[in-house]
Amino acid sequence: MFNTLKNNRGSSLLGAVVVMVVLAAAATTVVNISGTDTSSSANHSDSVKALAYGNGGIQWALDKLSKGDDPAVTNKTFDGKGSFDVTTDPAAGTITVTATVGNAVKTQTINANFAGSCVDDVLSTAIKQDNQVFNMSLDKGCNEVAILTKVTVSWDWSACAVGIGCEADQSGIGEPPNGKFWICHVPPGNPENAHTLSVNEAGWRNGHNNGEGEHHNQDYIGPCEADLPVVTSCTASGDQLVDLAACEDETLDATVQQIDVNGTSIFKVGEIPAATTAAASAGQEIDVSNFNLTDNDNNYLVDATFSAEPVSGGWYTVRFDFSDGSHLESTFRAGDVPDASAALGEGFEVTNGVVTVETNYLVDLDVIGSSITCGVGGAEINVSVELCKDNVCSALYSGADVDGGESYETTTTTESDYVIRATASLASCNNFSRTYNSTNLSQVQTLVNGDAPPAMVGFGDQQSVAEFLEPYLDEAGLVSIEANQVIYLFELGTNMNEGDTTGADFQDLVVIMSLSQVQ
Repeated sequence: MFNTLKNNRGSSLLGAVVVMVVLAAAATTVVNISGTDTSSSANHSDSVKALAYGNGGIQWALDKLSKGDDPAVTNKTFDGKGSFDVTTDPAAGTITVTATVGNAVKTQTINANFAGSCVDDVLSTAIKQDNQVFNMSLDKGCNEVAILTKVTVSWDWSACAVGIGCEADQSGIGEPPNGKFWICHVPPGNPENAHTLSVNEAGWRNGHNNGEGEHHNQDYIGPCEADLPVVTSCTASGDQLVDLAACEDETLDATVQQIDVNGTSIFKVGEIPAATTAAASAGQEIDVSNFNLTDNDNNYLVDATFSAEPVSGGWYTVRFDFSDGSHLESTFRAGDVPDASAALGEGFEVTNGVVTVETNYLVDLDVIGSSITCGVGGAEINVSVELCKDNVCSALYSGADVDGGESYETTTTTESDYVIRATASLASCNNFSRTYNSTNLSQVQTLVNGDAPPAMVGFGDQQSVAEFLEPYLDEAGLVSIEANQVIYLFELGTNMNEGDTTGADFQDLVVIMSLSQVQ
């Protein structure tokens, strides 16, 4: 007896190539047509009509099959003057159409490809974590039920395979905001806290001394290696498959222990489908618990658990076979999941916009960007920054307007409380001037690792706060920074307590503070 597996959850694990269809045929080719006329007494007119009905039935069946639908039908008619039946034999790869008009019966058999797929794979978030490869999404593009009977998983974790790139790798960390470019800022004496910033040319030449200054002589153009995406999930192109085939296979000593579909186990060593179920090596067919895969939401997610931890960036080929002879096979790559759950680092704490830092810590403040104008498309409003230590505030960057890339460092000699103060002002904009501290929770948001930035669009045609923070967000859109870092988002153009907040975007000033213990 078959079980029915529906998609009743929003997410699951491994890499889903599971959802196929009973008669999944992405492309059906007529290779040969044979036919018979079983009624010698039929008049010539009915025989001609029966042939026409049969030809129409063939086209109808091919159209159904190309959509992944079962073309089998009985007494199908177009105008009531004739009918046809369609039967299928997936094992033989044939479709038979029998058309009847009056006493004339015309039977035609065609060869068809039942081994295609009506499934569109969307491999956007396949990742590996510990001993699992999970969250590979697959969308089923047809309506019929598919009975899954066997699964085959192959993998290559060799250095050769890992070195094969894919489009996800080439996307880098996205385009920096406001036409700037990425640099890697390496704090003096603390290279382990290097982090990526977007700067303009002036910020690079002046604030970071072109990588040749006394304090920033290790800075360099381009994102820090640690900030490059570690989640590498992509389907393989033809060239990549060729390259992959040329790699010497190094599967290591590992086996598949468990496979889940939408949270339901269909294979588990010693349990499913039977107590005698054994682990499977790479390339070995796996007998799974048979399931009807319904098209509830048309999306399925699959997980696989291995006996050893997979190599980040390894390649996987997964094949699913169905009871009707159809199958789906897909090759993909999976990388590490980013750590978005780290707690705050030792030596400091954040409370209501105040950062309390212990003695002998380096405080590194970097401006990610600033965007505020006098009305939509108007003149840029100047933004200056102060750092307040134990309620004593000092202007940073000589009080000049900041645009991104500016950097400041100081060292604590005693335990200290730090607050950031920002001022936006422009005399030609009706003498506009506003100043807010990071302790003003209505105007400033303080983000640590794992927090969600505000879902706000940029005022006018400005970039959103999410675009400013792109290199600091994970795949889920949450802040992904080190445990010793804090991000501040300032809203300087709109008073959030006055009611009308339509212009608020919380990217008028965006800064990141990094703290590290002085050795």
